[in-house]
Amino acid sequence: MLKVREDEQMEIGQRIRQQRKLKQWSQAALGDRLHLSRQSISKWENGTALPSFANIVALSDLFGLSLDELIRPDEQLMAHLEDRELSPVATIWWWGLGGAILVFIGLLVFRIDAAALTSSLGLISAIGLGVALKWRQVNRAFSKAAIVWGSLLLGTFLVPQLFGMLATVITDMKIWGY
Repeated sequence: MLKVREDEQMEIGQRIRQQRKLKQWSQAALGDRLHLSRQSISKWENGTALPSFANIVALSDLFGLSLDELIRPDEQLMAHLEDRELSPVATIWWWGLGGAILVFIGLLVFRIDAAALTSSLGLISAIGLGVALKWRQVNRAFSKAAIVWGSLLLGTFLVPQLFGMLATVITDMKIWGY
């Protein structure tokens, strides 16, 4: 096992290289075991990139080291792992959940028709999201299958909303004599 003294600052890349060489593995061999490219291993060892937490756990298992032995002396990596912000999807999820709870409470307190409010808010939110997204990045992120399934899913939600809004407009027009 790799033992690092408190005063000995060995970074994760150096420990990966040292442990890889102790196992007599090439960068490609380690990459194969982790289902990664040789270039990813090289970037870690050269300090130009840091491994993800999932890869750190896998390295710990492969090398027979505890996570503490593998990463604790590397202050940069520890800071990288501790300062993780929520991903954009997680942020949307949590804000959406919080907003839904607030809207639900508002509906109960003010006795507002939920169907009218949620369809209006849903449409406004969809338009806002559509305008705010960086579409080039979104387009690169999706496969053709994801686009097809996403389109079907979106259609199943939008069609009833649009028909409901259209029916409301037609009913209102009849009431007002148009």
